[in-house]
Amino acid sequence: RRPDRSAISVDSDEQGGGTDYLNKIIAHLRARSRYDLRCYKKSTLARRIQRRMRVRNVPSLEGYLQVLREKPDEPDELFNDLLIGVTSFFRDPQAWEELDKKVLSGMIKNAPENGAIRVWVPGCSTGQEAYTLAILLFERIEKENRPLEIQIFGTDVDSKALEFARKGVYAESVAEEVPADKLNKYFGRSGQNYVVAKGIREKVVFALQNTVSDPPFSKLDLISCRNLMIYLESDVQARMLRLFHFALNEGGYLFLGSSESIGKLSEQFKVLSKKWRIYQRTGALARPDFSYGRMHKDDKDLSRTSGMDTGKRDHRVGDRHAEMANQMLLEQYAPAAVVISKTMEIVYLRGPVDRYLRFPTGELTRELSRLLREGISSPVRAAIRKAQKDRFSEVQKQGQVKRDDGYHPIDITVRHLPELPDQNDLLLVTFSDVHHHGPIPAPSDPVPADESVVRQLELELRTTKDQMAGTVSDLETANEELKASNEEIMSMNEEFQSTNEELETSREELQSLNEELTTVNNQLEEKVDELETANDDLRNLLSSTDIGVVFLDSQLRIKRFTRSSEEVIRLIPGDIGRSVSDMAHAFREFDLSASVKEVSESLQPKVHETESTDGKWYNIRILPYRTEKNIVEGIVLTFMDVTKRHQEIDDLLEQCTEKEQRVEELKKKLRESGVGPL
Repeated sequence: RRPDRSAISVDSDEQGGGTDYLNKIIAHLRARSRYDLRCYKKSTLARRIQRRMRVRNVPSLEGYLQVLREKPDEPDELFNDLLIGVTSFFRDPQAWEELDKKVLSGMIKNAPENGAIRVWVPGCSTGQEAYTLAILLFERIEKENRPLEIQIFGTDVDSKALEFARKGVYAESVAEEVPADKLNKYFGRSGQNYVVAKGIREKVVFALQNTVSDPPFSKLDLISCRNLMIYLESDVQARMLRLFHFALNEGGYLFLGSSESIGKLSEQFKVLSKKWRIYQRTGALARPDFSYGRMHKDDKDLSRTSGMDTGKRDHRVGDRHAEMANQMLLEQYAPAAVVISKTMEIVYLRGPVDRYLRFPTGELTRELSRLLREGISSPVRAAIRKAQKDRFSEVQKQGQVKRDDGYHPIDITVRHLPELPDQNDLLLVTFSDVHHHGPIPAPSDPVPADESVVRQLELELRTTKDQMAGTVSDLETANEELKASNEEIMSMNEEFQSTNEELETSREELQSLNEELTTVNNQLEEKVDELETANDDLRNLLSSTDIGVVFLDSQLRIKRFTRSSEEVIRLIPGDIGRSVSDMAHAFREFDLSASVKEVSESLQPKVHETESTDGKWYNIRILPYRTEKNIVEGIVLTFMDVTKRHQEIDDLLEQCTEKEQRVEELKKKLRESGVGPL
C-alpha cells in the first residue's frame, strides 16, 4: 500500500493533526540526534519524511512516528536522508571561474606579506567544495608567487560525511568533474579511486558544527555557503546572513548557490556577480543575535471581533399621525446623509442632499467625488480616507460649499456602518450647515462693498488653501499606496525566490535520487555479470562431464537438466515444469519417483546402482537441493554411467573362474600321477 501523500500536508486545514505529528517527529529526532530541524522548510521536511514513509511502507504520520520510536536505526536513517549531501568538485564551473577572477585574484594580491587566507565552507558535506577552494587558492598563490598560509574550515552536522571528507578518497568518477591538469597535479591513484594530495588535505580542517546554532568562525576572508540555505526558513536565512556578515573581515567575500540571495540585506553586501551570487561585505559591523538555537513563536492570529447587537427592531407602527410627525422631524432636523461603499459609490441617499451634491445632466453616475459641489470635494475625500484607515473612529471635517448665493460653512461627518451579511465596509457621510447666531446688521448700517469683496476673497483663499491641502493629502496617500504596491511586489519577488529555492531543492533531491539509482544500477550490472559468469562456468562444468543431472523444485517438478540426463530418462525441453512422477525411465527394478519422494521427506541422501533395459548400469544419487543459507528448496538427481566398471568386474570374475578350473585340472592330474596332495 502506498502512503497517502495528503497525510503529511502540513499546511492543509483538513489535515490539522498532520502538523502536530510532524512537530512530534522533529522533537523525537532532535532528542536522538541533538540537531534542531525546526529551522528546515516544512515542505522539505514533508518530502523527505514522505520518502522514508514509502520505504517503510507506512501510510500515515502517526504510524511513522511509531516506527521512529520502535526502530532504533530509523531516526539515524531519517536524519541522514534529511541531510541532502549533493556536491561535487568544481560544481558550476563558470561560477568558480568568476570567483577565481573577481575574488581570489585580488584576495591573494592584497593579502599582507606572510599572512593567512582564512576560508569557511559551512555545510561542506563530503568535502569536494572545500578541496576545490584549496586547489584554486594553491594555484593562485603559485601564480602570484606570494608566501601565504591557507586555512580552510569545512563544517557540517553529518559526522559520517566529515569522516569521508577527511580521508579525501573519491571514486573514479571525479575524473569527469576535475580538469585533467588539476587531476594529475592534485590527485593520486589508489586502486580504482582517486586520493586528494596530502598538501591539499593538510590545508583543510573538517569539524562537526551546526551553522544555525553553533558559534561561527571569525576574521574570515571568504565564506562559501552554496545550496545550504535553500533548505531553511526565510528568517533563519536572514539570521545566517547576518552571522556571515559578522564573521567576515571588512571587505570579505560571500559565495552563495545559484538559487540563493542576500534578500533584504542589500545594504550589508555589495553585489559582485548577480548571476553567480558573489557578494562583498560592506557597511558597519553589526553584532548579530548570538542567542543560539532558533526561537519559535506560536503563530496565532489575533483577530478582533466586535459583537454589535443588531437585534430586531420593533417595526410596529403607531397611528398615522405619529408616522407623519416622525417624517417631518426627520426632514426638518436630520442632516443630509449619503451611504457609500469602499469605492465611494453611492448606495443610499437621505435628506436634502441637493444642497451638497450636484446632479448634472447626461449619464447618471453614482461616484460621490464627481457629484460633490464646489468647495467640499477635498475635505470630504480627506475625511473618507481617514475613516477607511481607522474603522473605529468618527471623522469630522469642516468645509465651505458653494451655492448660488455664495460659500456656506458646513460640518462633514464620516463614520462606519455596522457590517451586514450582504454588505461590508459601508460609510455614512453626513452634511449639516453651520448656523451663525450673531446679531444681524441693521439696514441703516450696510456693509461696505469693499469689505464684502475682501470677505469673499478671503473665503475663496481659504477654500483654495483647503483644496491645496486636500491635494497634498491625496498626493501623500498616492505615495503611500505606491509604497505599499512596491512592498507587495517585493513580497511577491521573495515568494518567487522561495519557490525557486524549493524547485532547486527538488532538483537537488532528484539529483541525489538519480545518483542513488545510478549506484544501484551499477551494482545490479555487476551482479548480473557475476551471475552470467557463474552460469557459464556451471554450464561448461556440466557439459564437460558425462554425468546426467536433473534439478527438481520444492514441488518435485523439473527445473533444469543436462544433456547427459536425456539418454537416461528421455527428457526434452518441454518437460520442464512436469512432475517427477511423469518422468519415463528404463531402469529395472528401481522406482525412481518413490525414491525421490523418500529423500524429499527424510532429507537424507540416497545412492543406488541399477541396470537399464538396454544393459547399461547407472549409479543414481538423490540429494536435497540446499541454498547458501542451508534451506532445502528441491532435489538434485545425478546419473553416472558405471557400465564399464561392471564389465571390468565381470571380466575379472571370468578370469578368476578360468584360473580356478585350471587349478582343479592340475590337482586332478597330480592325484592321478600318484604325487599326493599338494
